[in-house]
Amino acid sequence: MKNLFSLLALLFALQGFAQHRDQKIYFLWGYNRSWYNKSDIHLKGEGYDFTIHDAIADDMPEELSWVYLDPGKFSIPQFNFRAGYYINENWSISAGWDHMKYVMRNGQTAKISGYIHREAIDETAMSTNPQVIRYVGEYDDDDVLLSREFLKYEHTDGLNFVRVALERTTEVANLYDGKFNICWQNAVGTGPVLPWTDFRMLSGKRWKNRLHFSGWGVGVQTGVRLEFLKSFYLQSMVSAGYINLFDVEQKMHESDTGDQEISYVSWDVVAGAYINWKRILKRERAN
Repeated sequence: MKNLFSLLALLFALQGFAQHRDQKIYFLWGYNRSWYNKSDIHLKGEGYDFTIHDAIADDMPEELSWVYLDPGKFSIPQFNFRAGYYINENWSISAGWDHMKYVMRNGQTAKISGYIHREAIDETAMSTNPQVIRYVGEYDDDDVLLSREFLKYEHTDGLNFVRVALERTTEVANLYDGKFNICWQNAVGTGPVLPWTDFRMLSGKRWKNRLHFSGWGVGVQTGVRLEFLKSFYLQSMVSAGYINLFDVEQKMHESDTGDQEISYVSWDVVAGAYINWKRILKRERAN
């Protein structure tokens, strides 16, 4: 906590109470919640090729605790990190990392089409849970209970949306001689999606896959920014987006793959700061 206050004090000193956002650098850090629309999950590999239709999924937020303030752990929850540059007073370009989490809900019943053959079940699964043989067969929109023994499918080390965005800040209220501003913030962005997929099928080996380029996403945001002393801000945004995962890694270094389209709504609350980089350069030159 002491280090956090020291960082804020340093940033405040670097501001010099700059009067405008124009040509300022900014960054933010915060946390999010996400809600997902029903999605078709297509999985394909040796001995199986099937689609789960209208699968329900949830996010996986951490319980409210000190983990959100612990420097060694605050990247575990669903976080947002972003840095940007104002090209003028209202428009900025930013790049950042939206670390969402996606968990297919076990216990639901969904329709499945495709097939599962005997070779899709590994020998370890057959020896520890031979009942999984009941899933072998052809499926034509049949109802199947998505139990943990049937499928564990999660992007819980991150449904990582690495997004470049064009943003607009519109000041709607200027109070106390500009020391407190209320702004309307809007953004549109796009970028690659790199999930860490946690996968296990038919009681077989659990695969905690590597970070993998799996697809592309687009999103829009709108919300409110509260600026303090022209240096710091708190911001709350609602986002809506679409992600096309055309190459989901199931079993690391193997040919098994999957694809999925996800639409989502998310809400984030972040804190950020502006940095007057011209003032920093001026001080460096003076020294």
